[in-house]
Amino acid sequence: MTASQIFLVVDAGTPVAAFTARHELKAFLQRRRDGFTNPLVYMFRSNHDPSIMIMSPALAEWFRRRCRTRRSNGVEPMTIFFTADTHLGHKNIITSTNRPFKSVAEMDSAIVKRWNERVTRHDLVYHLGDFAFDDHDPYLELLNGQKHLILGNHDHWDRVKKAARWQGIRELKEIKVGETKIVLCHYALRTWNGSHQGALQLYGQR
Repeated sequence: MTASQIFLVVDAGTPVAAFTARHELKAFLQRRRDGFTNPLVYMFRSNHDPSIMIMSPALAEWFRRRCRTRRSNGVEPMTIFFTADTHLGHKNIITSTNRPFKSVAEMDSAIVKRWNERVTRHDLVYHLGDFAFDDHDPYLELLNGQKHLILGNHDHWDRVKKAARWQGIRELKEIKVGETKIVLCHYALRTWNGSHQGALQLYGQR
C-alpha cells in the first residue's frame, strides 16, 4: 500500500496552497516564484502506520516550533501534538489497514511505546478520533500528555461517556497556535471557519 502525500506551501508563516502531485507543486512555484516573501514547502505523509507523528520530519519539526508554548503557570514548556485513528484494541484494523502487527496486544503496546517516546506528561495532545475499540480509561492511564478527544465514528458513546481521563471531548474544535487558526474534526471538511483566510483544518479519517 503506497502512502498518500500532500505538499503544503507556506509563505511567511501562512499556508497558501496544497498539492498531491510534485509536478503540480513545481508548476505553481514556477508561476509564483516572484510573488513570495519567505516560501517553504512541507510534505504530509500517511500510510496507516500508527505512529504518533503522521507527518514528514520537516513538517513535524515545523509544527513543534509553531506549537511550542507555555503552561498556564508560565513555567513548564509544552508541545502540542496531533494524532488520530489509533484504534487501540481494534483487531480488524490490523488486516483492514495492513498494520504490521500479529496481535492486538502487540499493536497496542507499540502505539503506547511510540506515544510516550515523544509526548511528555506536560504536553497537549489532540486526538482526532477513533481512539479505541474498548473502554478508554485503561489506555489513557498509560499515555502521557493532557489529552483531548475529537469524536470519531468508532468512538462509541457508551465507551466515551465512561471515560474520566479526557481533558475535553468535542465533535469539532477551533484552536489557535501562534497566529494560525486550526479547525479540528475527525472528518475532512470541504470548507471551514477561516478557510479562505489561512486557517488550517486537521482531520483523521481519510
